[in-house]
Amino acid sequence: MYPAVNYAIVDLPGGSRELVFPALVPGEQVNVTYLYFPPVVWSNVNSYTKSDEGFAKIINVLPTPQFSPWLTRITWALLIIGGTTVLVGIGQVVALIVRHLRAA
Repeated sequence: MYPAVNYAIVDLPGGSRELVFPALVPGEQVNVTYLYFPPVVWSNVNSYTKSDEGFAKIINVLPTPQFSPWLTRITWALLIIGGTTVLVGIGQVVALIVRHLRAA
């Protein structure tokens, strides 16, 4: 659970359990991370999210490595330079073909 907030685990009929948060500030986000192994599947772990005012929004997130901003900028710059080079090369090939066809 991140950030650490007060919650209770309530046993439900059928052997399932529910996480109950007594109070959250409007707009506050709580990350709940599960670690489960087969034969348990995702649909058996998470069924719904709701509050006193209605259903809450579930955001599914996959953990991925975050690269440093300077590396991301360099990667984008190289991608743009490479793409521009390819487009200019294609343009020159097309111009060469057009000149060859006009000469023939």
